[in-house]
This record gives sequence, structure tokens and C-alpha cells, in this order.
Amino acid sequence: MEGREKTRDQLINELEEMRRRVEQLEGARAEIEEARKSLSQSEKRYQSLFEDSLDGIFDVAIDGTILDANNAYLKLCGYTREELSKTNIVNLYADPKDITLYKRRIQELGHVRDYPLQILTKNGTKKDCEVTATAQKSPDGAIVAY
Repeated sequence: MEGREKTRDQLINELEEMRRRVEQLEGARAEIEEARKSLSQSEKRYQSLFEDSLDGIFDVAIDGTILDANNAYLKLCGYTREELSKTNIVNLYADPKDITLYKRRIQELGHVRDYPLQILTKNGTKKDCEVTATAQKSPDGAIVAY
């Protein structure tokens, strides 16, 4: 009978341990759900800031591929989103040497603020702009986009 009591006590202890683990998992699941909601809200705020800004905003890969642009930038340069996605950023600068100087400045400082540039619109018109940009880096510190 003593052997059976010990087994019963062991089972009770194991059951209590399982209940503690289930509680921990439920707590972790609640934390994950809260993090998902927070991330979703953050993404919506970012998207709203990006799309609703009156300033032209674009995201460009290190190779010059335009990754995204907001409606204000599309209006400024006269391109559609699809056209812009097929255009290298170099083709949008009135003076190609400007891109070299601009990129060098970002690489040195990690950002530029109110940097004067002339862009070309779709119809070839030159427009004076002041660009503010930040280097986006990969986890290893390499610049991957601006």
C-alpha cells in the first residue's frame, strides 16, 4: 500500500506541475497576443504617417531600386507607383553627381537633413528639393536602404 501512496503523491505532484506549466503557457499566449495587437497598431500608425504626409517620402534600396513612395512623392514627380518601382533613383536626379555626394554624406553621418537636390519629374521638369534621409541598416550594420 505504501508503494501505491507514493505513486499517488507523485501523480498529484506531476498534475500540480502540469497546471503551473499550463498557466505559464496561457500567460505567454496572452503576452504574444498583446504584442501582436501592439504591432498591428504600430503598423497602422506608420502606414498612416507614410501615406498621409504632405511631404514626399520614398524608400530606396542601396542599389537605387525604389521600394516604396507615398502619394505626395508620386504627385511631386508625376510617376505612378508602378512606374516608379521600375525606375532607378539615379534617373530621378537632375545632376547624376548629386547622388554620389548624397550617398557619401549618408554613409559618413548615417543621415542627411535638408540636403539640397534637384529632382527630375516624369516630364523632365527640374524641381528643387531638400531631402532628409536616414540610412537603414541590417543587423550586421551594413546600409541596405535609405
